[in-house]
Amino acid sequence: MKKTIALLGLLSLLSISGCKKADARKKNNYLESERIEYALDEENNWYIVFKFISFFDENMNLTKRDIYKVKYGTKTLEYYGYETYTFDKNKNLVEMIEYLNDDVKDSRHVYNYDSNNRLTEYTFYDYFDDEKNEWVGNTKDTYKYKGNNASECISYSYDDHTEKWDEWWKTTYKYDKKNNVIERKEDFYDNDKANWANRTKFELEYDNSSNNTLTKEYDYDASESKWNLVAKTEKEFDEKGSCIKETGYQSNNDGEAWVIIEDACATYSYTYDSYGNVIGEEINNRYGKKKIELTLVRINRD
Repeated sequence: MKKTIALLGLLSLLSISGCKKADARKKNNYLESERIEYALDEENNWYIVFKFISFFDENMNLTKRDIYKVKYGTKTLEYYGYETYTFDKNKNLVEMIEYLNDDVKDSRHVYNYDSNNRLTEYTFYDYFDDEKNEWVGNTKDTYKYKGNNASECISYSYDDHTEKWDEWWKTTYKYDKKNNVIERKEDFYDNDKANWANRTKFELEYDNSSNNTLTKEYDYDASESKWNLVAKTEKEFDEKGSCIKETGYQSNNDGEAWVIIEDACATYSYTYDSYGNVIGEEINNRYGKKKIELTLVRINRD
């Protein structure tokens, strides 16, 4: 479970797992109460590798999630640990703590928001120092906005020697008129020059339903001061907006020739309930086949 959602941050608050878009189908009326993940054995039989059971308070806020994991080398499911969740009065997630079995503190995630309920800071604490009785920070993200859209995210890493947060990564965003991200630019902090330097850029394209059908990746060539097109990802979606196929390509000549990257290819299939909520998913990628079954609890359809 260590660092399993260390990158939760803003995107995880806005999206769901797999290759799907933000879950507009649920309309906040359903919550995931149980998740079971399966893998295939050598005889092509499904067996459970993870099981997650979620618990909610009277306001239907997630309070705890129990985690079960298959014992290495067997098909026996064992209790692995749990996560606790805390929300503010506006139903914003403000803290998540991960525990291993026997209540051993594993990691902590803290979220801060502004008066408009926009995420302004996310901090990941790597471990708990029993001698000092305190959490030790590892990474931190801060966000700036234009309207309700995040315009900039700066990532920091904690230096144990100086006990300071050091800038190391910056992400900036551009949007279209539908508030879809059309460019995501990532820069790294150059300590030698004491400023930000270009690193990677992504250009995103969408269909009429705002499905992200194409993403182009560029690397910056500092020696020639130019961006080179190095890879792209194409996605196909079903009528409900769920991605059914993802294909990654590598460029051999700045977009003139393309080669499929097998490790960046996957196919997805889904099972829906009568309201269009995803209750089952099968994934086929470089790791093999995986299956997910979801149990949803209905909270309100108004």
